[in-house]
Amino acid sequence: MSTDAVTLFFALLAVVVQLAVVATLVALVAGGANVRSRLVDTIGPDATKLALAIATTATLGSLYLSEVANFIPCRLCWIQRGSCTRWSPCSPWPSGAASPSCSS
Repeated sequence: MSTDAVTLFFALLAVVVQLAVVATLVALVAGGANVRSRLVDTIGPDATKLALAIATTATLGSLYLSEVANFIPCRLCWIQRGSCTRWSPCSPWPSGAASPSCSS
């Protein structure tokens, strides 16, 4: 797969996620408490899996672009990589449980 195809994929993925966030925020503002409770009931049980998917995708994308595509990471990319790389292995653990690799 070419670098252009991978960067296009990540760009489209980012746009889809941004549209989903905007739609969720509009629904929360316009819908009131009923929509909020349904949203929490729908996303709540899978929030940890969603966080793991987002952090892992961001980490793999960052590593691909710098290691395989030979892009030179900017300062913000290093900050993203540092935070997402930390969250990828931490995400499967519940917030109250201690993970051996995720000490604060």
